[in-house]
Amino acid sequence: MTVGNASDDQDRGWFIGHFVGPEYGLRKRDDIEIKWGVHPAGDVRANGWSLNHTATTISILIEGSLVALFRGPGWRQEVTLKRKGDYVIFREGVQHSWYSEVDSLVLTIRTPSVKDDQEHFSD
Repeated sequence: MTVGNASDDQDRGWFIGHFVGPEYGLRKRDDIEIKWGVHPAGDVRANGWSLNHTATTISILIEGSLVALFRGPGWRQEVTLKRKGDYVIFREGVQHSWYSEVDSLVLTIRTPSVKDDQEHFSD
């Protein structure tokens, strides 16, 4: 058993995944990553755009309002999570970014948890 607090145990929001040291018990996982994303109003994704080569992602709004941005060759889509429980699921190979309209809390789950799976892009 591993017990903790997602806000206290996180690194940039992420608190479960391959990147966690084995000394943290069950938080060290290769099959899943979990993020407790606390985003103040006006917060934007620090790395611009990202793409996961392997992982599928689901982001679930706990409170606030978050705009998720997606793009690929010849298309672009914006999804606003604004009601508690709203979610978006996207597969590997999709460039994604986000910004927070108001103070927001988002739970993000990514599977599997693979080292160097994410590639970053500028605008």
